[in-house]
Amino acid sequence: IGQGAENNPQSLYDYISPTISARAKSELDMFDFKVSRSLADLAGGPLGLALGTEWRKTSNSLTPQTYTDQGDIIGLSAPVLEQLELNAAVRYDKYESGDGAVKPKVGFKWTPAEWIALRGTYAEGFRAPNPAENGVGGLAAFSRANDPVRCPDGVPAPGATQADCGLQPVAIITKPNPDLKPEESKSYSLGIVLQPTRTTSITVDAWRIKRSDEIAQGDTDAAIAAGNVLRDSNLLNGVPDTGSILAVNTSYVNASQSTVEGIDVDVRQDIPLGNAGDLRLDAQWSHTRKFERTDGGVTHEYAGTHGNCDVTNCIGTPKDRANFGATWSRDAWSLSGIVNYIGRMDNKDERGGDYLSFYADGTPVEKISSFTTFDLSGRWNVT
Repeated sequence: IGQGAENNPQSLYDYISPTISARAKSELDMFDFKVSRSLADLAGGPLGLALGTEWRKTSNSLTPQTYTDQGDIIGLSAPVLEQLELNAAVRYDKYESGDGAVKPKVGFKWTPAEWIALRGTYAEGFRAPNPAENGVGGLAAFSRANDPVRCPDGVPAPGATQADCGLQPVAIITKPNPDLKPEESKSYSLGIVLQPTRTTSITVDAWRIKRSDEIAQGDTDAAIAAGNVLRDSNLLNGVPDTGSILAVNTSYVNASQSTVEGIDVDVRQDIPLGNAGDLRLDAQWSHTRKFERTDGGVTHEYAGTHGNCDVTNCIGTPKDRANFGATWSRDAWSLSGIVNYIGRMDNKDERGGDYLSFYADGTPVEKISSFTTFDLSGRWNVT
């Protein structure tokens, strides 16, 4: 294309625009075995025991590699009293080319009266790196990021414009990391269950999840600051390495840790309508009080902001989400409507961080308003 293009040899076009093809085949082999039985009768019911084992193997013929994971489970449920139930489980995991791990889970449910119960759990988790994270290959995706060269501290550099500020579209190239360690987690929950009537139930649960050695894509901003980028040829006043960012090169890493905690509320009400059918009303509210991630000794808080873009692809981390649904059913027919609410967010990459977008005059867009959607569906059972 352009003057003199006819003089270019075909080999040049073949070089800059090669024919690329790939054939991929993935396979998953899995074996899962579980057995359970009652051991004895206790005051609150039978003492139950459960045993299980699981074996999985994943293979990919594009970049030949295999991954094997084996887990064994032992579980025990003990209604020691009519009002108190205790349960416990232990899982052993072993994955190929890695160490094994033993992770417990314990819980209780205390029902002092028919209309109220208290419950709680403590669990530990384990996740091994998958072939995409520590094998051969990588991940290519698109996201958005700030460019500190063309727009340092939110101010256009000489030769740049306001359009160079705020989030810019970039390709993220994430390489696998053979030195990854498995993720480990600890979770806690404590809740109350209320059933004041036969048709009404209310549950409130507080929870906390802490993950260590979290496997995640390397921080995009850190990669840009370190110069691990591919830039365009539109230089600022001819200064090298000032073109727009086309791609950011990073890899999977074990982030120090992340901590998420919040509270969930669920309310359900059944309303019999006689010959007109039945109506069920339900409402859920989830509040995220904390969403912290620690990288390199620095802790970032994302709850109530538009971050973390490396995890959410800039969808955001609202503090509040709610759903309200109504379902009417009669014989073979049912009709459901659900209102979905997402709370407003600060338009920043993290709490106390930088604004992510700007108006044409350079004024930052400070808030993302809450928004509501409505889903409507119907169902008819043929038989």
